[in-house]
This record gives sequence, structure tokens and C-alpha cells, in this order.
Amino acid sequence: MRICVQGLGYAGLVSGVCLAREGHSVIGVDVNPETAAAVAEGRAPMREPQMAELLAEVVANGRLRVAASCAEAVRASEVTMICVGTPTGPDGSADLSHVERVCREIGAALSGATAPHLVVLRSTVPPGTTRRMARLIALRSGLPL
Repeated sequence: MRICVQGLGYAGLVSGVCLAREGHSVIGVDVNPETAAAVAEGRAPMREPQMAELLAEVVANGRLRVAASCAEAVRASEVTMICVGTPTGPDGSADLSHVERVCREIGAALSGATAPHLVVLRSTVPPGTTRRMARLIALRSGLPL
């Protein structure tokens, strides 16, 4: 399966590396150029047991690569996993701005798509967010929900 992972922090990178190790083709995207460059070179941008070795392995064998843009990664995949941060605001609520930005980009990338594309929201979000983000993607893509 061809899988796009939006966000290469802990959740996204660990998920992407594990999926790539299982034989899937993974395309990662991150807004932080240093993180994206490190992952593209097979260097783990964080400390996690076995991450350095596993990441180097899946990058070397071509099962995990980094795309220059969200659109490129979405169009080259069948599934997109949203794994972006949802930092806590001053009032304790989740800041969903990163999730919303990625959903708008995914929707635009899917505009005119004819093949099915599954979007998985892996980021930590409050109840009801998935339905709202699905509507946002559908609105931006012009595709039905």
C-alpha cells in the first residue's frame, strides 16, 4: 500500500517507519525543513529506541521517502495519515490549526481525484473533530463525503 504520513514527529515517524518496515511504501511530509531533511537522509530527528537503525534501513531500501509538498505526497498515495501536532492552548483546549491546514491541503490535492483515498486522523483531537475535518476535505476537494 502507498501511505502518506503528514507530520514526522513522534507519532508520524514511528507509524511511518513501522509501516515501511512491514513492506508498505511510505511518503512523509513535515513543515519543519530540518526534520524533513534529517528523515530524508535516514537520520532520526528524535531519540526513540531502535528508531535510528529502523529509519536508516527503510530509507536505504526506498520504502520511506520524504516529499517536498503535501500535494505531491497525497497524489502519490492511497492513504493519508494526519499526524500533526495539536498543542494545548492557554485555556487547555487543543489547537487544531495544524490539523485544519493539512486538511485544506489534502482536500486541494484530491480535487479531481477519481480513485478512492482514505484519510486517517491520528492526531490527538477532541470528539467531533474527525467529522468536521472530513467535511473540510470534501469541501476543498469537491468530492462527496
